Amino acid sequence: MARMVAAWRARADRDADRLEKMEAYARSARCRWEALHEYFGEEFDEARCGRCDNCRKGLAELASMNLPSDVTLGDDPTVSAKGAVQDTGMISSAGVEAGSRVSLPRHGTGTVAEIEADVLAVRCRDGVLRRFKREFVRLAG
Repeated sequence: MARMVAAWRARADRDADRLEKMEAYARSARCRWEALHEYFGEEFDEARCGRCDNCRKGLAELASMNLPSDVTLGDDPTVSAKGAVQDTGMISSAGVEAGSRVSLPRHGTGTVAEIEADVLAVRCRDGVLRRFKREFVRLAG
């Protein structure tokens, strides 16, 4: 019985590790092909594939740039190759900080609990803490 319990715990740990890796892949702004090649330990000679969703949106290019820490990479402001932010006049996730009230497409409003790179942890109305890429979060009006 002890061996079965140990085997189940080991399996649960492996499953949790796999889930964490899948979530990181889904939240990443990096080129998807680059991430997949890295995962399988293969060389990827290109800087970006130019075909995945992140490359087509320009997120992979932005993720690889060395931008000043005060520049946010939401989808509303555009960032030039020099790293200068140009305001498009749209309400965006720029200016979002811990404690900000935000609007989410599927979950309504919530409050930002923490920010890590391009990922926001938001406490939703139902009390559940969910993580979102910055581009999907808007300041609540």
